[in-house]
Amino acid sequence: MQHLSKHIADTWNISEALGKKVISFFEQGYSAYYLSDYDLQIATELETAQVCEMFDFLASVAALNPKKKRLINSLTKSDSLTSELEDRITLATENYELEDIAAGTKVSARSKGQQAIKKGLGPLADLIQEQADDLDMEGEAEKYVGDNYKSAEDALAGAKDILAERFAGDDTARAMAREIGMDNGVLEVIPKSKKDRQFANYAGKLLEPADLSGEELLLLFHAEEQKQIRFKVGVQLFQITELLKEHFIENPDSPAFFLLSDAIDECWLKSLQPVIEKDVKSKLRETAEHALLREIGPELAATLEDSSSDGTSLVVGFFDASVAMVTLDSAGRLLGAATLRRSAKDETNLQNRIRQFFTRHRPANVIIPEDAEEAEAIIRKVVDPERDGFRLIHEKLDKRAQALANSEWMKERFADLDTTMQKTLALGLSFLRTPTVVLQAGVQLFPLHPKQDMIAPERMTQALLRAVAVKELHKGIPIADLSESILPKVIEIPEKVFGELQKQTTARSKEELRKVKGMTDELFSNIAGYIVIPASDSLLDRTLVHPLHFAWVRDLCMKLNVSEESLISDPEGLRGCECEDFTEKLYTEKHLIAQLRVGQRFLSTQSLPGAKRRLKLSDITESSVVTGRVTNITQFGVFVDINAVCDGLIHISQLADTYVESPDQVVSVGDRVNVRVVSVDVKKRRISLSMKNLGTLAPKIKPTQGQLSTLADHFKNR
Repeated sequence: MQHLSKHIADTWNISEALGKKVISFFEQGYSAYYLSDYDLQIATELETAQVCEMFDFLASVAALNPKKKRLINSLTKSDSLTSELEDRITLATENYELEDIAAGTKVSARSKGQQAIKKGLGPLADLIQEQADDLDMEGEAEKYVGDNYKSAEDALAGAKDILAERFAGDDTARAMAREIGMDNGVLEVIPKSKKDRQFANYAGKLLEPADLSGEELLLLFHAEEQKQIRFKVGVQLFQITELLKEHFIENPDSPAFFLLSDAIDECWLKSLQPVIEKDVKSKLRETAEHALLREIGPELAATLEDSSSDGTSLVVGFFDASVAMVTLDSAGRLLGAATLRRSAKDETNLQNRIRQFFTRHRPANVIIPEDAEEAEAIIRKVVDPERDGFRLIHEKLDKRAQALANSEWMKERFADLDTTMQKTLALGLSFLRTPTVVLQAGVQLFPLHPKQDMIAPERMTQALLRAVAVKELHKGIPIADLSESILPKVIEIPEKVFGELQKQTTARSKEELRKVKGMTDELFSNIAGYIVIPASDSLLDRTLVHPLHFAWVRDLCMKLNVSEESLISDPEGLRGCECEDFTEKLYTEKHLIAQLRVGQRFLSTQSLPGAKRRLKLSDITESSVVTGRVTNITQFGVFVDINAVCDGLIHISQLADTYVESPDQVVSVGDRVNVRVVSVDVKKRRISLSMKNLGTLAPKIKPTQGQLSTLADHFKNR
C-alpha cells in the first residue's frame, strides 16, 4: 500500500516519508493509538484523531482487496485484462472506481441491449459505432427485418439499446460523468408535503453544494431518511450530454450522429444519472459528516464526563398507576429496583420505601421525571437535599429515553423488570450516559450532542468510542481491571489471547505479558503501554511508559541524577532536561511527563510477596540512581534497603558533597533517600552506595550536638 503515501501526504499535509511510515505500521498490524502515543516521530507530529483518520482510509482501501482480486480474475478469464487496467484496479481507493471498471462486464441478460444482441443486432451496433461517412443506416437495418424485427426502425431502435448499454458501461464515461456531478452538480429539495414550511427556503430552487453548509446538507439527508423530503442531485442535461458526445462521437458528420446522440441521452437518463446521483450524495454526506465529527468529537468525552456521577443514583419514576424506584451505581449498573401501586392511601408506604432505598444506598443523586411535581413533594417529606447531601434532578423522559425503555437491549438485558421499572431505569441511564451503557444500547438512544442526528449512528458510535478510548487509555488500565476495560474495544485482540491476558493478575512486569500464548510483538506493542502493573518491583511498570522506552527513561534518570521514584513523583523536572534530539524533547513534554505522572497513583502500592520480590545483585545496575530506606546508622556509614537481597552501605565519606562529622547529620533511620549505586560485589554480597553528586537531590547536612554546643558557648562568652 506504499503507493498511497503521496495521497496521505497531500490529504493530511505531512511528508511523504511520514506517510510511508504510517502505512508500514498499518500493514504490520500496529494500532493507531500505539503510534499516536508511543512512536516518537508520529506522536510528536500527529494527533490521535489524525492517525485514526489515516487508518480509516487505509482500512477502507484494504477492504477493497477481495473485490479487486475478483475483478482481476474475471477480466483475466474473459481475456480483457491489460497491464494498464490491472494498474488502475490495484491503485483504486474508492469502490466506485472498481464499479466503473466492472460495469462493462455486469450486464443483465434481460436488458433491452442484451435481448437485441441475442437477436443478432450486435454487428449493426458495431457498424453504427464506427461512424463511417458513407454509412447507409436504413439499408443496413433492412438486412435485419424478419421474424425478430418488422421494420428497419425497429432494428435501429434495438441497435440504439445496445449502444446505450455500451456507453453506460464505459468506465471513462462514468468517471467523467461523476466528476461533472461532483464539481457542477445541483441540488433540489422536494418536500413531501406542501404544508411543511420547514424546507420552504430550499424548495423550488437549484442549489449548488457550495451554497449549503455541511450542517445544512446533513439536515437535508436526515430529512430524506425521515421521508420528509426527496433530495435530488443532478447536472444540466446539456452539459453532461455534450461531454459524453465529445467522448463517444468521433465523426459528427456521420449519418449515425443523431442515433448516437439519442443513445447517449438514454444512457445518461436511464443508467448513469441514478448511479452518479447516488455517488455524489454519498460523497457529499461523507465529507459533511467527517467535518462535523472533527468538530464534535472532542466534545463527546466532555459531555459524558459532565453527566457522570461519583456516587449512586436513586431514580423515582411516577408512571401510570405505579411508582418505580431504581438505584444505579456510577457506571450505570443496577443495584436495586422495586414497584409500588400509586394511590393516595399508599403514600405512607411509598414514603417508607423511599426512605429504605435512601438509607440503604445513600444516593448522591435523586432523579425524578421533569413534570412530576407530586414526586418531588413526596421525596421532600422523606429527605432533604441540603440536609442529606444529594442533588434532586428533574430529567425529561424524552423520545430517546422512551425509545431506550422500549428497545430490544432493554428487553433482553432487563427482562425481569416490569414496564414501569424499565421506564424508570431508562430515565436514570439517560441522565448518567455512562460510556459502556451508551455503546451497548446504541448512541441513538441517548442525548449526546445537539447535532448527533445529522450523523449516521455507526459513525457516531465510532466517534464516541474514540473519544472515550483516548481518555480511558491515558488513565492507565491496572492489570486486574482488564476484563471491564475499553482496551479490547479499541485495539484488536484475539479472543483467546485476551482470555489469557485476563488471567495475568499476578504478573510482575509488563515484559511478562510477552509470554502470553498467542501474543505477537505487534500486539504486545499495541497494549503494553496502557497496562499498568501496580505491584511490580519496577516502578516504570506502574506507569504508562512503554517498555520500549524504559532504557531511555532510565538514562534520563542517570542524566538528571534522580531515582525512578523521584522522577515519577515529580516528572515536571524533565522539562528542564537538556536534550540534543528535538523529537525526544518534544515527545517528553507532550507525552512522557503525563505517562510518568500516571504512576503517582501506584507509588505506594506494595509489591506482591514472592520469591522474586527482592532484586538479585546481578540485576542491579552500577551508576544508576535508586530510592531506598535507611535501616541502620553506624559511625562509619549508613545501611540502606534498596529492595535488593542485602542492604547497601553508604560510607560516611559518601554521604554528602561536603565534610560530614557524623552520619546522623544527614539521615535518620526510616528516611527515604536517593542513592547512586557505586559498585556491586556479587561474591562478597556487598553493595556500595553514594549520596554525592546528586544535584538537587543532595541531602541537607544538620549540625551535630557538639557543633551546636560550641556555637552556643561562642555567643554566651561574647
